[in-house]
Amino acid sequence: MLATISPLIARGVIDNTRPSITTLHLWCVDGGEPVEYELVGNCRRDIAGCRVEFTNHAAADAVNSEPDILRDMRRPGLTMTMGDITLSRRCRDQDNRKSLNNQLYIEFFSGGSARFLIESSHFSFTTSLPQWDATWEDDNAQHFFNLEAFRHHIITNVSQFRGPAITGLGEDFPACAWDTCLNEAEAYIAICPTVFEKYACTPHGNLSAAYVLDRLEYLQQIAAEEEADLPPDMESTQFGHEVFDFIPAEHRDMVQRAMQHPLFTETSRLTALIQEKLIPTLKPTDTNTKADQFLKNYATLVSNILATILLTMQQQYPMELVNTRSLSLCNRLSALADYCRVLPINCRQPLADACRDLAVHLQDYTTSLHS
Repeated sequence: MLATISPLIARGVIDNTRPSITTLHLWCVDGGEPVEYELVGNCRRDIAGCRVEFTNHAAADAVNSEPDILRDMRRPGLTMTMGDITLSRRCRDQDNRKSLNNQLYIEFFSGGSARFLIESSHFSFTTSLPQWDATWEDDNAQHFFNLEAFRHHIITNVSQFRGPAITGLGEDFPACAWDTCLNEAEAYIAICPTVFEKYACTPHGNLSAAYVLDRLEYLQQIAAEEEADLPPDMESTQFGHEVFDFIPAEHRDMVQRAMQHPLFTETSRLTALIQEKLIPTLKPTDTNTKADQFLKNYATLVSNILATILLTMQQQYPMELVNTRSLSLCNRLSALADYCRVLPINCRQPLADACRDLAVHLQDYTTSLHS
């Protein structure tokens, strides 16, 4: 969970005058008691050893109201883990995208699963002289500790993620190991934008992103190229975020072959039809709950069909499990075809026909496994 609490924090004090201890005092816009945390670790080198008082000029006007997040933050006995705390994080200027601004950036974690973030380019501050000197070695060590805290946060959230590959499971649709594999890849894809946004303007940000996203294979590749004194590969240094990046290496070839399977090709055709017919009818300002429900149900079907294909590509697999999953998928496709009645009129019939056609292809494929 990412809680960007920037609008809720009016002002604060960051005190790192004691080595390896950072105290936060945060005054919130609700006018209540300030939030106070004592964190183990140091600020980044720009303010390490200092006491900083800041005012957040981007705070919202919400006096006498207490959002739920602030009640959670004020719970007694709450233990926080330190992340990056700095006044000089580089971020793009909103008015001039080629320019970079310094940014107030305060990050801390609760129980691994929650990440709290205060970031503002509109702030003023006063700072004391440093009471102790932070070396580059000190800063590098703190950077690694912060990476480790972020990595633990991501691993925790990935383990708790319940995406399309999992939400379709139930008594009538038993799970297989491929559902879990695809769910984990979907979890990493979902969290990628947050990670890339953080490290976008930092030196060697692609390496930091790779580490917190558990892309150790990518890091090993870069290290091997450096050890061999090879010139940098411009494509490999642009750290990507495709599904295959988060599929275990030993499974990637099979997943790629499954996505080229005729049954999944038919599924992709339905996906393309949805993008062509249904998506353009949705305006950004509209809340089309009927279309949203259709898309949500369809997303679970895509993951579950792919997992079922992968299951049948194994050297040995339980045919009863395949039959049960196939029957359930056919029923869900039929229900999705019937649901098309509530969609915009210009896409009802094409999508309903495509759903029924895919169900026929699925039935034919399952039948062929018995021959």
